[in-house]
This record gives sequence, C-alpha cells and structure tokens, in this order.
Amino acid sequence: MVPTSFVVLDVLPRTANGKVDRHALPSPDHVRSDRTGPVAAPRTPIGATLVEIWRRVLRVDHVGIEDSFLDLGGNTLSSIQVAFGIRSAFQIELPLEDTLTAPTLRALAGRVEQSLLEEAGDARLAPPLSGVGDVVRRQAVLEEEMRAADPNPVQ
Repeated sequence: MVPTSFVVLDVLPRTANGKVDRHALPSPDHVRSDRTGPVAAPRTPIGATLVEIWRRVLRVDHVGIEDSFLDLGGNTLSSIQVAFGIRSAFQIELPLEDTLTAPTLRALAGRVEQSLLEEAGDARLAPPLSGVGDVVRRQAVLEEEMRAADPNPVQ
C-alpha cells in the first residue's frame, strides 16, 4: 500500500518514555496536492449525491466527477461506508465491488443510474452514459415511471 499523503515534521512528538507519541501526530491534510486543474463538478443529482457521500466518507474537501475513489484514499473499509451511503440515498443494492472497481465517480454514477433504471423495470435504457443530455433524459424517464407506478407518493 502506498500512502496517499505525507506530513513533514521538524521533530516527532515524543512521550515521557521517549517513544513516538502517535496521538500527538497531526492528521494529514486531506486536500489533494497533485490536482492540476479545477475540480469537475457533478452535473446530475446522482453525481452530486455521490460527491457528498465520498466527501463525508473519505474526509476530503474537494471531490470531482473524474476523481478516483482509491486515489482519494479510499479502501475496502471505506467502500463499505460508501455502499451503505448509496443504499441509504438511493434505496438500491449496488454490489460492493462497484465502489472499488468504478475508475471514477462519473463511472460509479453511471452504475448507480443503471441500477436505478433496472429497479424501475426498464433495463433497455441502461447502456453506459454517453453525455449529460442522455443523463437528463434518463432521469426524466425514471421520474415519470416512478410517478406512474405510484401516483400518490408518500411525502
């Protein structure tokens, strides 16, 4: 495993016994220093929700749709938290491996969208995302199907 960040210290904090005081060590800065440009903001509600889930679980300040879960410090334990967040936010069961194998947040959003469409019973609309226009149209179709299935949603 390779650390995602490093903290440079002049002196390591020590206990009274001369050992390194791990509790006194500063936490690493959770802002990615290798980012070369601005963060690509999500363009859909699904992407925006996933950004918030990743920010909360990974404790990072900025998450873009082209960011990688593993590059931001994600691991198998945090992927469980992300999967639980997805389950809570979207009421779907996404395979745990999808949180680790999706190369970017955009790809994970596509898998969430596909799962939502399959849940709604219209898997024929679930090819990989090809653009923002497609996402908006698919969401409109999904919302229409949900309204048709339950004309009196619980508020």
